[in-house]
Amino acid sequence: MIRRRGGLQTALERYCARAGAKVGVGYKPLGGGRGAWVRGSSTFSTASVFKVFVLADLLRRFDEGRLDPATRVGLKDADRSTGSGVLQYVGEGAALTLRDYARLMVTVSDNTAADVLFDYLGPDSIADTVSWLGLRDTAVRSSCKDILTYELRADEVRRYLRILGLDGERLAEEDALGLLRKNIHRLSGVHPVKELAAILSEAEARPPAGQKDMAGDDVTSPRDLVTTFERVYSERVLGTFNDEFLEILAACETGANRIRRGVPRGVVLAHKTGTLRGVVNDAGIVMDGERAYAIAVLVNDIPTGGNVRYTRRGEKIISDVSTMVWRAHRTRI
Repeated sequence: MIRRRGGLQTALERYCARAGAKVGVGYKPLGGGRGAWVRGSSTFSTASVFKVFVLADLLRRFDEGRLDPATRVGLKDADRSTGSGVLQYVGEGAALTLRDYARLMVTVSDNTAADVLFDYLGPDSIADTVSWLGLRDTAVRSSCKDILTYELRADEVRRYLRILGLDGERLAEEDALGLLRKNIHRLSGVHPVKELAAILSEAEARPPAGQKDMAGDDVTSPRDLVTTFERVYSERVLGTFNDEFLEILAACETGANRIRRGVPRGVVLAHKTGTLRGVVNDAGIVMDGERAYAIAVLVNDIPTGGNVRYTRRGEKIISDVSTMVWRAHRTRI
């Protein structure tokens, strides 16, 4: 049992140093008191954690009266994004409310819902909210479609295009990637491609060529995530929609083996997870009565080797850190 504040900081630093990946940790009691940080201001790929900032921007616009939560937005075929979520299986023309899209974006990490909101709000609006929150290390510039394709090799891009019946052989690499992004929705659930499963399996197994280049990715830091949660929970910056932000994150159904695994059952966790090849993240608020705390654990550059075990490896790191923080927090360190 850790019994000194410095003990938690030292323990986290030592654990993360030998984790075999780039690990960032942010922890801060929301009732006052010092926190603990490992690479607190370093930038990390967000994966789906970027949806926290989309949600914050959307609810801020609701609170300002600039958008109506009941506004319905029709789902277009081109909106579909592969990966997690259920909307990729819904027929074109379905009209959901902005609130519906927000809840699906978080509860089941629906990529299509996220992209609909990303396009509806626009990156400038999201960037404005990032600045308004006082965040220094966060950039949300890419949709799920962009994030899922930005690190593909040129030969992989052209292979996807061939399967889609598109000629990308004579295109420059950047143009071929643009063509794929415009048609990536055709790889979604309502457009099954016979070879897709094998292609994705091969892509997952491909060893990364060094560390990820985050130039095309959304990025954030443990400190920015903790700041976001602190401003919402403690300062109630989202006004009448503040509780809705927390309720939506508390309904998140993903990540049972991450932060959740490190805290007892019955303790409320409002959080958002993110996963990409070599990236496993989780961040949120652990609400234990008056002793709530914000926590962010970002794990990037996890070696994939020749398999997909990086997910379990990243989840083990996150759950271990979560356990350490919970025990320290409960002893008022």
